[in-house]
Amino acid sequence: MVRQRRITLSGLISLYAGGALVVLALILGVVMQQSISRVLDDALRDKAGALARQLAIVSLDSVLTYDYGTLERYVNDLGAGRDMVYVRVQREDGELLAEAGNRERAGDSSVITIAEPVNLAGRDIGEVLVAYDRRAVDQTVGLLTLAGLVGLLVLTVILFYLLRQLLRERLVEPVRALANSVNPMYSDAPLAMPLKQNVPEEIEQLAEMFSRLQSDIHRHIDELEQANRLARSATARLCQEQRLATIGQMAAGLAHGLNTPLGNIIGYAQQGSREIPDERGAHRFQVIERQARKCSQIVGDLLASARAPKTVIQRLDLDNLVRSTVTLIRPVIRDHGVTTVEINSYGPCWVYGDVSGLEQILFNLFNNAAQAGATALQLTLQCNEDEGVLLVQDNGSGIDNAHRKKIFEPFFTTKDAGTGTGLGLYLCRTLLQSMNGNIELVEDTAGQTLFRLQLPVAETRTSEKANQA
Repeated sequence: MVRQRRITLSGLISLYAGGALVVLALILGVVMQQSISRVLDDALRDKAGALARQLAIVSLDSVLTYDYGTLERYVNDLGAGRDMVYVRVQREDGELLAEAGNRERAGDSSVITIAEPVNLAGRDIGEVLVAYDRRAVDQTVGLLTLAGLVGLLVLTVILFYLLRQLLRERLVEPVRALANSVNPMYSDAPLAMPLKQNVPEEIEQLAEMFSRLQSDIHRHIDELEQANRLARSATARLCQEQRLATIGQMAAGLAHGLNTPLGNIIGYAQQGSREIPDERGAHRFQVIERQARKCSQIVGDLLASARAPKTVIQRLDLDNLVRSTVTLIRPVIRDHGVTTVEINSYGPCWVYGDVSGLEQILFNLFNNAAQAGATALQLTLQCNEDEGVLLVQDNGSGIDNAHRKKIFEPFFTTKDAGTGTGLGLYLCRTLLQSMNGNIELVEDTAGQTLFRLQLPVAETRTSEKANQA
């Protein structure tokens, strides 16, 4: 469907303004033509009247002196003049004293005829008739009218152009700029309307109204987008919780069915390794025991990930807990290649947390570092007025940038199949969140792995301050 093109505001204003100027020019042309015609006609009548009075005086002299020859030559000279149609001197009794020109044209509408009496002592003794041709006047009036119309048309065109430019600059362009800049879908569009100086007050008010409207629409769009993001996040969280609930039910069933056989396998494997005299056979029983324990641990992780962590929040010294946990785990991680554990702290740091949960978190982080090939760990404790922070850094292979945003998701792992469930870091975050804390992966310029653990700080008691002092 072809959309019918609508007339623009500038076109409509130009059409009305141009039509009004043309009508005004025609009216002015008619008025000018009439005025000029009247002025020239009056001038010609005055000229004819003056000539008639002069001729009356000459005729009176000729009658008194009986010099009619002079009068006749004078009349002939007048009749030969330009625009003179007819001249006649006649006595009162009807005798024609002198005559020149075309008598028949004296009565035409294009001829101005002036009659002047020849007066002697208060008595008319004759009459002078002078007839002038006014066609020259009409031609002059026509030329002047034509020139005036041309001038008016030129002036009209100039005024039309100036009016159009004025409307375009002061009205059409500001309105067009206003219309182009009020699209609320342009997120980078400025909210304030960029108007030129000296724009009409109505345009400025319209721009302010559009700016407020644009701001309101932007705010509504932002609120709508935020609501959509919250809805998507809630939906994803709900799906994740449903997924974990399903896994929890499956894990509970698996644990119920596997824990007893796994316990029997571990027990018989331990017994077998102690009783069998063959060293090679004992080693095989130990391998069976380790694999069974790994299966039991996987089942336990599944159960832990599906259940809400049960933590006992208490006031504890994070520095003491970190040192005791390192002492406890150090032999284990040393067997996996981590030979150096450096602790940087500046004394007690009292926070709120769960002891067993924090020990599990540190064990998971240390175990991950060992599996990533780390040989050294560095733990830095920072305690300020609002939070206690523990930085755990290792010199392992690091975490790829593509995986940094997913490492806290459940069942996400970059380890080889059979070496991890992808629940360790998820459990770390879940445990810390249950303690009103948090864990995040910090950007490390050296390409190493750096975790930042944060816990709410607890007040320091007076006796502890004294001990620290």
